Amino acid sequence: MWKYKFLFLTAYLFSTHLWAAKRNFDLEIHNVTCTKSEDVIKRFDCNCKMISKGRFSSNLFLMLSRTLDKRAELHLLATFIPNKGVKSIKFMDIKLNICTILSQVSRVPLIKNLMAEVRRKGNLPYECPVKGAAKKNFDLELYNVSCEKFDNVVKRFDCNTTRIAKGHYTTDMFFLLARTLDKNAELKFVLHFIPEKGLKSVKFVDMKVNICDAFGQATRVPLIKSIMEEVRSKSNLPFECPIKGDHLYSMLKFITNSSLLPPYAPFLVFNYTLAIFEENKKIASIRTRGAIVP
Repeated sequence: MWKYKFLFLTAYLFSTHLWAAKRNFDLEIHNVTCTKSEDVIKRFDCNCKMISKGRFSSNLFLMLSRTLDKRAELHLLATFIPNKGVKSIKFMDIKLNICTILSQVSRVPLIKNLMAEVRRKGNLPYECPVKGAAKKNFDLELYNVSCEKFDNVVKRFDCNTTRIAKGHYTTDMFFLLARTLDKNAELKFVLHFIPEKGLKSVKFVDMKVNICDAFGQATRVPLIKSIMEEVRSKSNLPFECPIKGDHLYSMLKFITNSSLLPPYAPFLVFNYTLAIFEENKKIASIRTRGAIVP
């Protein structure tokens, strides 16, 4: 089991169902942003995608550096401008203890509906404490990240990794197909490592999954799950097949650091490969070489 808490909300659905009764209007979301302003929050990012007219899906990831104070509050502020109005009107401005809102059902219908959807799609606790990440006595180093294409079905596949601080890297990636990828295409995950005082490479993960399943379902392998969650939050890759041709997919500012790893990870050198296969033929791969160091 992973010993740190990684709170996330996957495929949160925004639509007019939050307002219960049948309506003669639709909902539009113009922008969703997540901002952190204190070091107690190690990670807080989100993205929102329109999945059909009036329906939006959001992913949100929250990680704390320590357990949140039980006196912490949620500040809910909502303003609106009427259809033919000019002046903004404050509709809601309330502060609630975060432990109370997690453990009790709100009497405010909008908040009640929002929290019900959060509970269905997230792993937030039902009560305090809201835990922080466990302390780690190691860091992560990346030696090389390379993207290669092996078939003409892949028109473009390139990536660039930048070290922005000790143990902290960001990667940008661009992927363009000449045609729609076969729905039977597969992703192959392979992870080798050499222990700190070892000489022989050990194969830790070697698995193939259907690419449509990989995008549409959550894997049970913690490391791969964490990577896929980060990919979802930083890319325009689809949540389901098809993976279209002549459409530039991009992943920007993918964060790689020790938060992807469990607190008990040993010191080692690793080689991680993610390859795409179509009809048992490798068409592209990403290879990452690095180490877990003191």
